[in-house]
Amino acid sequence: MQKKKLIKIAAIAMAAATVTAFAGVSVSAHTVTDTWTGTSETAATTLKKITVKEVKDTSTELSVVAYQLVKGDYSDGKLVKYVVCDSNIQIADMASPEASEVITIAQQIRNNHVDLKGITMARNASTATTFEAEVEAGLYLVLVTGSDEVVYNPAIVAVNINDSNNPRDAVGGEVDMTKYFNDDDTAYLKASASGFDKKLVATDSDILETNYGSSVAVGDTVKFALSEMTIPYYTDAYVTSSLKYEIADCLEENAFTGIAAAPVVKVDSKEVSADTATYTITYYEKSDFSDTGVTDRADGKTYMAYKITFAPAYIKANGGKNVEVTYQSTIAETAGVNFAENKNTATLTYSNDPSEASSAKTKKKNTYNYTFAIGGKIDGENQDTEHKYDKKITNEVNKVTKSNDWEETEETISGKKSKSPLAGAVFGLYSDAGFTTEIASCTTEADGIIKFSGLDAGTYYLKETTSPENYTLNDNLYKVVITPTFREDGVMTSYKVDVSCKTKTDTDYAAANEISYSATPAVDTEGNVNYSSLSTSGPLTEIINTNLAVLPSTGGAGTVALVVAGAVGMAFFLTLLVVVNRKKGKKNEEK
Repeated sequence: MQKKKLIKIAAIAMAAATVTAFAGVSVSAHTVTDTWTGTSETAATTLKKITVKEVKDTSTELSVVAYQLVKGDYSDGKLVKYVVCDSNIQIADMASPEASEVITIAQQIRNNHVDLKGITMARNASTATTFEAEVEAGLYLVLVTGSDEVVYNPAIVAVNINDSNNPRDAVGGEVDMTKYFNDDDTAYLKASASGFDKKLVATDSDILETNYGSSVAVGDTVKFALSEMTIPYYTDAYVTSSLKYEIADCLEENAFTGIAAAPVVKVDSKEVSADTATYTITYYEKSDFSDTGVTDRADGKTYMAYKITFAPAYIKANGGKNVEVTYQSTIAETAGVNFAENKNTATLTYSNDPSEASSAKTKKKNTYNYTFAIGGKIDGENQDTEHKYDKKITNEVNKVTKSNDWEETEETISGKKSKSPLAGAVFGLYSDAGFTTEIASCTTEADGIIKFSGLDAGTYYLKETTSPENYTLNDNLYKVVITPTFREDGVMTSYKVDVSCKTKTDTDYAAANEISYSATPAVDTEGNVNYSSLSTSGPLTEIINTNLAVLPSTGGAGTVALVVAGAVGMAFFLTLLVVVNRKKGKKNEEK
């Protein structure tokens, strides 16, 4: 009968209730060894191997320990009966321990209320995901602690004696951590984890360069999707105060106009609303969550961050279900330009060590939106922190009165500026080759640099619409093409600006002046991109105006000069004529 009982225990090992309240238990009061030490009462037995499969975690802190709950009682080399290893353990039928009994034992281990023998299971070097140990006959509760991101529900495994008259005739058991077990007719995975991803979602008008980084214009709507999330399997044994499944998201201040509307939350592909039984959502004015959060957006303030916190009971009841969150914002006029990354950061925090809330796993994903400037800061961050290239500007197109008249400067990334700049020229930037839709206008300043900001990648058309007083209007047409290059993680590594010209006699735009900018990006733990070795190459474009003063015309300065000179000359000759006539008159009178 005893043989059959332990066989039955082994049979339920793969489906017995395994619980989660003890994934991070303290074992300081227990005897845990790396090798099994025999005693006089176990001398009649032979150690057999127990195996835990599919522990897919590479954390250096990972520990897999098997605690002996039931052991054999031997006499004259025969198995007499099975007994619990600690008198505080309550199992009514050792052949069929109830889920509630196993949960209680796990909590006793966690709280150091029982003294059980444990053995640290060793990773199998050839399989990497398998842990093994040599132990005597009995029933074992396997606890996995120190995992990186997987929630490991404890599992039951046994060493079974086939013949009570020959205890050495034993066979070890194994448990697969990816399989299910049942607890009160509910199926749970022994091991589960939540994925996490954050992607940009293409709008009708935009084409994304990558899922994590793209180019945008000021005023563009940006859509975000948090996906690939799955609520792990948790049983009711989890300590409620430590159970967490929380999604947080923040927009970089100055780069975005705030969260446009309440995020849409879907569980199992069905939209669910916020309430105390499902989840609560809290909004924050600051992207670092430093201000007091609110749940009511009716105050009209701008919110840059939010947190979605699922209720513990809802988490337990929805293990294995997928979660998706979508929301949108708009690129602000104060967004950083060129190599400024305009970051968005989302995190997922969930319990994977339920006895310690502080050890919850946090996953993070960043997305980046780049907007461009012609004649703007090369790394135009809109933050208090000064960046290495903040003060250097680009000067792709320059309004000048003299060609190739350059001088060296540290103000521009190109390292030069015109010695003959022209202020006061007005330029229009158009979205179409027919110059019918003007999207921006600028007037050149003292440096003569033509400046437009907040541009998306793509093709634009440029022309001078008003010349400065006393200067000719340059009637050439220009095409400007902005093309960025992104890494897979959404970080921009380079971009180029092609500027080509078409005169009145040209049928098409000439070969472009291609100006390229490249840098070496490094991403810190917060997702901020720091650029080094930033360089540029390529010719600058000059748009020349001619001073009207050197070309006399009706009403011009040259005409006035001629009129004045003529009048002076005429007066001189008239005076001379009067003098001559008077002299002649006197001579006639004398005769």
